[in-house]
Amino acid sequence: GAARETRRLGGEAAVADESREITEALLRVRALMGREVEHGASALEVLGQNTATLERTKESYEAQSPMLQAGQQLLKILKDQDRMDKLKVWVAFAFFISVVLYIVGKRVAYFLPGLGWGRGPARA
Repeated sequence: GAARETRRLGGEAAVADESREITEALLRVRALMGREVEHGASALEVLGQNTATLERTKESYEAQSPMLQAGQQLLKILKDQDRMDKLKVWVAFAFFISVVLYIVGKRVAYFLPGLGWGRGPARA
């Protein structure tokens, strides 16, 4: 009788408590999944914005590519001209040193007649 009825009501209460706990767990899982869906949606939005930014960057680079190539050609020309200018300076310096050595040689030979570079002082 009464004991059996009490056990049955206790069993039903335990089942109801367990059912409530499962329902609460499912509601927590549902809320968590909703937050994850929102997070995924915001990540997709950011990804879309980044894709648009990359596309604009690509278009900008493609528009500037001819200017970059022209700049590279101008830099090559300037480097070649710089090498030629350096070569001209060194050749001019070598010519200057050779002229200085020639003049110094003539002056020294003037005072030292045995070297044969110049006429030397007039001999009596």
